[in-house]
Amino acid sequence: MVDALVSSVMQQLGTIIQKEVEQEVRLVVGVKTEVKKLSRTFTKIQAVLKDAEERQIKDNSVRLWLQDLKDVAYDIDDVLDEWSTEILKSQIQGARSISLTKKVCPLSNLFSPCCFSFKKIGLRHDIGHRIKEINERVDEIASLQDKFHFIETTASRNEIMIDDDSSRRSLESSSLVDVSKVFGRDENKNFIISKLVSEGSSTQQEMVSDDQEVSIIIISIVGMAGMGKTTLAQLVFNDDRVKNHFNKRMWVHVSKHFDKMKVAMRIIEEIGGGGGNINASQGGHHDIAWESVHRQLTSSVEGKHFLLVLDDVWNEDHSLWYPLWLSLKRGSLGSRIIVTTRNENVASMMGTTYIHKLGELSDEGCWAVLRYYAFLGRKKEESKQLKEIGMKLANKCKGLPLSAKTLGSLLHFKKSKQDWHYILESDVWKVISNVDQPILPALLLSYNDLPSHLKQCFAYCSIMPRNYCFGKLPAVREWIAQGFLGDSLATSSGDLFKVGDEYFNSLVIRSFFQKNINYSKGSIQYYGMHDLVHDFAKSLVENECFTFTAKDTTAQESSFSRARHLSLLIEEISMIPSFLYNMKNLRTLRIIGQIPKISSELFGHLTCLRTLSLGGAYLEELPNEIEKLIHLRYLNLSYARFRELPKTVTTLYNLRVLNFSGCMNLCKLPEGIGGLVNLIELNVTESRQLSYLPEGIGRLSRMRRLSDFIIGGMESGGCKIGELKDLNFLKDSLNIIGLGRVENGNEAKLAFLKNKQHLRALYFYFNQYTGVTIVDEVVGGGGGRRRRRRRRRRRRRRRRGRRRRRSRWFTG
Repeated sequence: MVDALVSSVMQQLGTIIQKEVEQEVRLVVGVKTEVKKLSRTFTKIQAVLKDAEERQIKDNSVRLWLQDLKDVAYDIDDVLDEWSTEILKSQIQGARSISLTKKVCPLSNLFSPCCFSFKKIGLRHDIGHRIKEINERVDEIASLQDKFHFIETTASRNEIMIDDDSSRRSLESSSLVDVSKVFGRDENKNFIISKLVSEGSSTQQEMVSDDQEVSIIIISIVGMAGMGKTTLAQLVFNDDRVKNHFNKRMWVHVSKHFDKMKVAMRIIEEIGGGGGNINASQGGHHDIAWESVHRQLTSSVEGKHFLLVLDDVWNEDHSLWYPLWLSLKRGSLGSRIIVTTRNENVASMMGTTYIHKLGELSDEGCWAVLRYYAFLGRKKEESKQLKEIGMKLANKCKGLPLSAKTLGSLLHFKKSKQDWHYILESDVWKVISNVDQPILPALLLSYNDLPSHLKQCFAYCSIMPRNYCFGKLPAVREWIAQGFLGDSLATSSGDLFKVGDEYFNSLVIRSFFQKNINYSKGSIQYYGMHDLVHDFAKSLVENECFTFTAKDTTAQESSFSRARHLSLLIEEISMIPSFLYNMKNLRTLRIIGQIPKISSELFGHLTCLRTLSLGGAYLEELPNEIEKLIHLRYLNLSYARFRELPKTVTTLYNLRVLNFSGCMNLCKLPEGIGGLVNLIELNVTESRQLSYLPEGIGRLSRMRRLSDFIIGGMESGGCKIGELKDLNFLKDSLNIIGLGRVENGNEAKLAFLKNKQHLRALYFYFNQYTGVTIVDEVVGGGGGRRRRRRRRRRRRRRRRGRRRRRSRWFTG
């Protein structure tokens, strides 16, 4: 992961020298030498990073050395990005000056040499001084390198190309399961089913002690993480014998934070009682609300013959469980509850009738799992040659299904027997001997096999709260903002979204991300990470990525001193906690919760931000001081309540993604937004008060995703349809909304809509007259004989209509 950051820094160092030659950039005396020295030192360090990253697991001193290297790499990245921003700012301002005077250098062509000849750009002295200071720190780190005796790597590893808040939701388990991917649990399944469908008092007496009075039998499946407790419960839940035996089957994911209100409402909803209509804050007091929910829950289950699965229960507090139990035990005799938990104490607290301790898979079961993923798509002869070594690898999974799945996904990419043997003999199996986390060796092997750019993409996703799922596009947006997807913006045809899609798919194939079939519908897919995978990701960035819940404004967290990425959940307060002002190195700030106002001082402290996500915060005002966030790439202001944006937003020249979706009060975007030449996505979906896009939007020729192109009327001004001319890389879908008229066919032709080859869907929202010329332009030339006939018929009808109106006027 450090390798990717160092590579990015080296690329920027090379760019500085290139700009000095090509764009007449004048460096401060001596800085050119410092830049070349930095490049040489980083090249030497980069050669040993693969060995260092693999050794950090067992050697804490190596881990600390890598952390110091990462810190200095972040700092030089900030300095170089600041320098590049200064150059870009000068170019844009110079291009505007020339275009105003001579009209010969449009902003869309501002990277042509003619735009730079007006002025030599000088490197600011303070930036030059900071580069020299960083060089001294890098020299110190490089001097420590020799004492570790790292092994240099010259051959590069095979590089595998592979909401926003509104698209992030709770990663609840689902009752759905793909039976074809489950192996070795038939005996466990049949045993639990026999306990579920057994009837009669004699059976109950065998399962209940003499001093216990139980009407509803509870069966707890207990086992360590990654053992397949939830999968076993899913198999039982969906078995035909169980379906036919119970009138009602309910599945509720409980998770770490036990909330009796949410659990009760979900049970009511599952059983068909409309639990979603109950307001948890009813009456302004939690106890009053619970009394109402308690009565409805009791009424919903009373006399019902049901099966209830409570998945992933952590709570050991009997006082939280008992109120639910009072309602649930009103079900009919023969009803059952299945609980899955890692903790046997939880099972005892809930009054479990029978505890089923889920053991490890047999070696044959692990081999079945590993074989399914490793041999997918392989020829029979090739699979036979790998079987013997594959079975030895399956034995190393220690009976853990998740370990076998992860290892099988890794082996899927290893084509030769030699590659499989290398994994079998890896030192990782010997180094990792932690009994509590036997999943780690398979995960670590798979992680070490990733190319550096995928390592940082995976580790970054630990910023997601535990037990949450996310869409592909929101994850890709944040990877873009952090620069994880390379410098595809260097060319006008580079598509970062396509690169991100390939990266994401590779992490899915390797089982780092798993699809959530509970929420995924059609083309809209949601993903999450298994708890152990999430814990592993957090261990990789334990001092950098944080998910924190703030319930007061004075909370302090000393471990935030090296924080780079923060997901902050706001509860019970409506302002930014004070400790946030001290986190000056933050590159990501994601706020979840309502924060109507943000102090302008915050932006003066968090100047390193690349991602600022305030979606769903219902922000009422955005301070002008946002202009201080010169490194900002991704700004999410969805569902904000302000009417206008500050003009200073147009000076954030590094912005790649702007999200204003759901901003119902937003009336206009600032003039000059066409200067954001690096913008590749602009989302104004459901911003219904927005009457036009500003003039100059057509200069954003790198744009890949534009939700709506809004053409203003004569009075409102704004862009015209012709500004779509150079936006030829737009992809997916586009809404063209005409609040004013398109005056004639020539104007419509200027849009060159037929050149938008990457669009999958094009929607028009016009009146009956305005839209005709545009639609004709889209289908013209290649529309076919039938469409041409339809257009001729429409023209004849319009001519006949005009003749009739004239005739009535003359005779009337």
